[in-house]
Amino acid sequence: MLSTTGLAVESGLRRDVVCHHPDLVEACQAQVKARQAISDAVTAMAWELERAREELRRIEEELGAERGRTAFSRGDVTELFIEARPSETRTNDTVGCHGWPTAAQTATPVPDPHLLIREGLVHPAVTAATTETSDSRANRWPYPPSGAARAAPAKGARAPAAVAGAASRPDRRP
Repeated sequence: MLSTTGLAVESGLRRDVVCHHPDLVEACQAQVKARQAISDAVTAMAWELERAREELRRIEEELGAERGRTAFSRGDVTELFIEARPSETRTNDTVGCHGWPTAAQTATPVPDPHLLIREGLVHPAVTAATTETSDSRANRWPYPPSGAARAAPAKGARAPAAVAGAASRPDRRP
């Protein structure tokens, strides 16, 4: 609350006029309160904003729960859809020469381009193609089959390029 002197200074009136007219003092104090108070419209908007935030939080929780409930179903539907459509395969006809796998070994399934897999579901063909077995490792070139011993280089055989390059530098000896 402003003092009588403060109200007189703010209103531009003399002190004696303010002291003898209490209605002027009350009017000035009411103006000061009105300037410092938050209006009803702002208060209503603040309540509306808080209510909207609570509703948004509730809707986000419902959406997360719904996504969790339908994730398993989406995966099942995608898997059934892929199984229902025959997958096409493509082969590489240039393979089959000595040391290379045959065309049947390199056939890879081509997924249906119209199939939309959303939210990180993995296509079964991709999973099958990336899973390695001992048979697939044995047929892959240039690596020897697992468990096979590496043959010692023949006498007078040339070293691999990485070793040959290292030996040709002047700061190292072979």
